[in-house]
Amino acid sequence: MKVSRRDFLKFASVGTAALASAGALGACTQDGNNIGSTAKGGQGTQGAASGTANAPQIEVINCDYLVIGAGNGAASVIEQALTEGMNVTVVDKGTYRHSGTSGLSWDCFALSIPDKKAIATYLSYQVNGIAMQNALDFDPEPNKFVYDINHGQSMPLRDDEGKLIPYVAPGRAEGQFFRRELDEIIEKRQATVYDRTMITDLFIDNGRCLGALGLHLPTGTFRVFRSPVTVAATGGCTWIYGWFTVGANTIGTADNTADVDMAAYRHGAGIGDAEYAQYDVLSCYPPGLAVGFGSGVCGDAQEAHAIYDKFGKNVFEEDDEKVTDRIYFNQQLGRVIVEEGRGTDNGGVYINVGSSKIRYSNERNIALLKEFGIDVRKEQIEAVPEMYEHGGNPVIDENMMTEFKGFFHARGGGSAGENGGAKAHFNRFYGPYTAHKAVEYAKQAPTPEDIDWTAVTTEYDRLQNIRTSNSSNGILPHVIRQNIQKATKKGLGVYRSTALMEEAIAEFERIRTEELPHMSIRNDSATYNKEWKEAIEAYNMLDIAEMSVRASLLREETRGMYLRAEFPQKDDENWACMLVCRNNGGTMEFEKVELPKAGL
Repeated sequence: MKVSRRDFLKFASVGTAALASAGALGACTQDGNNIGSTAKGGQGTQGAASGTANAPQIEVINCDYLVIGAGNGAASVIEQALTEGMNVTVVDKGTYRHSGTSGLSWDCFALSIPDKKAIATYLSYQVNGIAMQNALDFDPEPNKFVYDINHGQSMPLRDDEGKLIPYVAPGRAEGQFFRRELDEIIEKRQATVYDRTMITDLFIDNGRCLGALGLHLPTGTFRVFRSPVTVAATGGCTWIYGWFTVGANTIGTADNTADVDMAAYRHGAGIGDAEYAQYDVLSCYPPGLAVGFGSGVCGDAQEAHAIYDKFGKNVFEEDDEKVTDRIYFNQQLGRVIVEEGRGTDNGGVYINVGSSKIRYSNERNIALLKEFGIDVRKEQIEAVPEMYEHGGNPVIDENMMTEFKGFFHARGGGSAGENGGAKAHFNRFYGPYTAHKAVEYAKQAPTPEDIDWTAVTTEYDRLQNIRTSNSSNGILPHVIRQNIQKATKKGLGVYRSTALMEEAIAEFERIRTEELPHMSIRNDSATYNKEWKEAIEAYNMLDIAEMSVRASLLREETRGMYLRAEFPQKDDENWACMLVCRNNGGTMEFEKVELPKAGL
């Protein structure tokens, strides 16, 4: 059925009954003909709007169980939900199988389940301890990591007999690659994927999440996903960190812009642990090799022997047993680069591989770099700390549910916390448990009798206002994005001083008052409008960036993978807590929250 914008708004103004009677909310089967979606046996309904060539279409899609994201964590959520008999609708901002972690060609995965007590200590103060304990106890697979290996993890280093040769450490294997897992998901009739669809807002009504709203990026179609339960697994926002020639200083994809988390923040959800991040040292230089992991030749603390300062001295002593501790590793980088003045002009170090052994994922890039005239065996290259994980997620309860009923978060605060937080392989604990609790909720969730559709129409109009914003003296979205990234690099690095953070906050305030109001898009087309997408993202990036630096400035101690210059020691007496940020009428307000501790 076709639904015009006028009819959509008319239906919305009178509530659910009118929409249902018009056929816009009735259950039916996908025909699989949507541009940019992979639809197999879903449970959605679409209504295409009429109007001018530039007017976006509108689709209302009914779901039984909505998952936002299609990376590593999301895959574990989806699989568990399918196992428990749910029809799952998946929304992927990028191209399915080629976005998020699946597009990174990551290099390391554990073969055995880590000790649960060790994990409890590892994540202390950073997540709801009861939720963490519940997730660790919920173990549908006897060994989730062997399961992952059997679903497409590549293990390239083997001896003459074909046995695995672990390089990083005993019990670990190189070569994470889980696209086969994603293939198995999409082959199941109970899974429907809408990819290249950017979620721009949550459908919140009276404290309850009724789904999500967003855009199909190729066509500009406005999509309303109606669902009794929504699970977010969108990863950490790392695209805020720095800018160099063609990208940010991160291994993360350009889609990591905190869209869903900042939508929750705008609706009043508490966002925790925004000050935390995790860093590696990867080759960002020379220009054109800015996105790290796929082209890097040095990963992190496990290859510290290859890291040198600008004077040609190894940053870490050969017998330094603490170097494999990523917290120590990154804090020492901060000391060397900034405090001791041994860093490069770009705030980095040099990678001198020589003839030493490096990880397979980095070693394979030696031949690639030779194509650019760079022989890393014979010459050193410059590298800077890159952000590969970032916190700033909604606070969750013991069931992985946020403060909005029906909205679950598979990372939920603490994902890049005190000791590095929930790394990729921890998804195999949090994902299935989150999925399970969301299934329980979905099966008993009451059907709302009256729905206030104001949030939907408000979001539609907000997006169209952004699309049509244009002025002769306007500022383009990518310029604002780069300014946000440069300020974040200054205030949210491995070394953080009060002066640097205050300078970054002042720049955020300038961007918010002087640039955002004048952001301009040159083309108001709804189809393939990259500037429209970047303009929407700019609001989210500015919020998460400013929130992160402000939280770090408030936390007067050193905790996590950075060194706080004026407070170089951890202070459990005053800061063994989560810093939670809330939106109070456009003002960021922070509070200390002591979370329940795990009882392991």
